[in-house]
Amino acid sequence: MPSKSQAKTDGSASQGGEKSFWSKPEHWFWFVIITIETQPLPSILFAGSHGYDWLSEFVGAASLVYLLAPARGKIHYLKLIWPFWAYLAYCAMDSLLNPDPLLSLKTLGVFTLTAAPALVMGLRLRPIDLCRVAALVLIVGCALSAVVSLALPSVGTMPSGTEAGVYQIGGWKGLYTHKNHLGHIAGLTFGAMLLTGRGLFKDIRWWIVGLAAAAICMFGAKSSTAYVLAAALPVFYFAVAKPRGVLRYFSIFFSCLVFFTLLLFRDDIVHFALGLLGRNSSLSGRTDIWLHAGEMIMQRPVFGGGFGFSASDSYHEAITARFGVAYTHNEYLDLLLNIGAVGLILNLSLLGYAAWQSWRRRPSESTAMARNFLTLLLFGVVISGWSEGHGVEVTQVMMLSLFGLFGVAMGEARAARQSRPSRARSRSADLTAQAPQAT
Repeated sequence: MPSKSQAKTDGSASQGGEKSFWSKPEHWFWFVIITIETQPLPSILFAGSHGYDWLSEFVGAASLVYLLAPARGKIHYLKLIWPFWAYLAYCAMDSLLNPDPLLSLKTLGVFTLTAAPALVMGLRLRPIDLCRVAALVLIVGCALSAVVSLALPSVGTMPSGTEAGVYQIGGWKGLYTHKNHLGHIAGLTFGAMLLTGRGLFKDIRWWIVGLAAAAICMFGAKSSTAYVLAAALPVFYFAVAKPRGVLRYFSIFFSCLVFFTLLLFRDDIVHFALGLLGRNSSLSGRTDIWLHAGEMIMQRPVFGGGFGFSASDSYHEAITARFGVAYTHNEYLDLLLNIGAVGLILNLSLLGYAAWQSWRRRPSESTAMARNFLTLLLFGVVISGWSEGHGVEVTQVMMLSLFGLFGVAMGEARAARQSRPSRARSRSADLTAQAPQAT
């Protein structure tokens, strides 16, 4: 059971805790920062793509200033996220393999600035408050995307047409740059809010608006991955996060049974499911791109083409000439192309390490709620990477969940350290009481 000191330092999802959330300017500052990072279309419409790049880099640099400000546990937190520093160091060394190392280093700088807001939020905000900021960003993004797509279809909708020789179904893109990005955000929002979002806000209207906006955007975006996420997150939640004791093992067994059933009858099930989603067996041309990407990966399987290789002109020419698009529609193939098998292992190990650190101890009620919410987002981001490369929108959600989980781990470790003296005093008092009285 969590100690009194843990409950005090970590806060709770009570009315008082939520009131303090709404009244703190810092929370609204981070809401604006993450909104700018995750919803690029408004900035692009007003300032162009280069204008958005400059704005995104500026807000990333501005958030780094907060690392200079005093913060409790800063040194411990910076040590705790050592796998992230190791990953950055590897990417910096891997950039030397890129035919254009200057472009590679610039791409690495942009990646670092993209991660900066979430990194600082994990240090400065309580996990439950970080989750509230993230939930607000997702809810507002889905709600405004639905409004923009309905009111301004020329801005918020992608028309149907042929791309890379494959007919593509049109759909909403809302405030995002592609309908698949809106679909991924909507699927993540629906699954996370449905399962854990009710406890984030005392006012149930936030929960209802979030679910409704996400469901509408899932339908409007016509993205298959959105429905996959909405179905996969509950399975993951009830198999891993929610149940305890025998029920957990039964859920894991049931999940494995479903997995092997899909594996044995995959052809019939896949064709049937794809037909329901309006897709063909090539996944809208993705499988052909994946085969070509696999051939490119085997040329440099260990270290890849160098960090930022997919941003180079040579890569764009090689893949665009064959498929008409400059990306592989798969985050993990992109990682293999850029930083190789070593980089992919480091990337996935970073995510797994953050999740493991946050699940090592039993936290307070509000921290457990935040941990479940962040774990669901992280799992959803991992799933979404199989069908689409992570755009800046989904990347920012991944960073929030990653450093939010590190923040959970830091809070749990701090509470454990604070409870040790009280436990020691309690044991000492018990021993004194049990000692025989001097006669």
